[in-house]
Amino acid sequence: MISVVTLWETLMQSAKTGTAGYQSAAEFNRDLAAVQLSAMSLLCPLYAKNTLVQELLSPFVKSVDISLTKPEECFYFLGATINGIPSYPITPLQAPLYSSSPVRAPSAKNPAAYHYLVDGDITYIHSGTLAGTMQYIRKPEAATVVLTPVSTPTRDYVTPTEGADLEWPESAFNLILALMQQKLGLELKEDLLTMVGAQSAQQEIQNV
Repeated sequence: MISVVTLWETLMQSAKTGTAGYQSAAEFNRDLAAVQLSAMSLLCPLYAKNTLVQELLSPFVKSVDISLTKPEECFYFLGATINGIPSYPITPLQAPLYSSSPVRAPSAKNPAAYHYLVDGDITYIHSGTLAGTMQYIRKPEAATVVLTPVSTPTRDYVTPTEGADLEWPESAFNLILALMQQKLGLELKEDLLTMVGAQSAQQEIQNV
């Protein structure tokens, strides 16, 4: 897990040499929620073909009994296994072909399965009963920092404590940090070393 306090403190160090900073826990927590979803949007489409992405998203992958609707917590639908057969994703426009084609249509002699999504509904094209599991990447739980004001004769400051840490693995720290820095609009005077790590990872992902 990523410590929300460590993330906050690192961002505050960036803000000291940048052009902006946070003043309230509410703003930080709101932007952190948006950044987590942005990270998911970046990574989820690459899940099936990149082991680094699989590692980063591993805390959020779930497998449940198959159903005709996406669970409310589902952020990205990965697929399904129907009667032991992996389901292949298709588009709604392809459905008539895969349902009726003598070559592609699932049957007792052709053990195949397909699925497509329309909004939150899932349609499966398969042979036999609908039984099996479906896999998806769930939304992250909210991570929050608590800032307690402290006043002394010489200065006022806040002390951060965790309300809830991030579920992401430590290896995702630089990615989340870079996205939070972009959210802040920081223009750092020194090299953004933490952003380099995230950008390098993204380049490696794109090169796969």
